[in-house]
Amino acid sequence: MIIDGKKIADELVEILALERTQLPPVLRLGVLMGAGDDASGSFVKIKERVADKLRVVVVREPLDASSATSQALRALERLAKNCAGVIVQLPLPPQIDINAVLAAMPPEKDV
Repeated sequence: MIIDGKKIADELVEILALERTQLPPVLRLGVLMGAGDDASGSFVKIKERVADKLRVVVVREPLDASSATSQALRALERLAKNCAGVIVQLPLPPQIDINAVLAAMPPEKDV
């Protein structure tokens, strides 16, 4: 059996687009991510393309290679305050305490 992943994804986007009409006109999805990781950048671009189809604004908070855990926590706080949902796109820079960042995620904002 061959599974057509693109077809399934397109069908899901259609369903989500219908559900999206029941939500507020402006929705924001926050993405906390490390800068300079090509794979993470590609994943986020895919999420942005789908978000665009669903009329969801993606707000990126990139952390540069020298960012500290405190900066990541402040960025997460900003995203949680201003966005309906937040994604922490791993990996983050190695000096950042990922467990502290994930623990600080408000459960109602975790996507």
